[in-house]
Amino acid sequence: MNNVIFYRLCHRHIYHGYEESMHIGTFLSREDTDKVIDELIKQPGFISYPRSCFIVSKVIVDDYRWKKGFIHTEKGDLEIE
Repeated sequence: MNNVIFYRLCHRHIYHGYEESMHIGTFLSREDTDKVIDELIKQPGFISYPRSCFIVSKVIVDDYRWKKGFIHTEKGDLEIE
């Protein structure tokens, strides 16, 4: 069985010292997320931030990570491979 893949689009930025994160939408292709970013980057609010604030996450349905656990490091938690 082939895994179902979709792409989650969020926007993250720092505002008054706090990270703001907003879920924009979920799409079936990476190309669709790029089209939405191209539209939103010109809109009020979004125009004040660089394109790098848009975060696209590839999601594979019925799969997961961290299967062997994780370890703490100074740079953050790392998945055990």
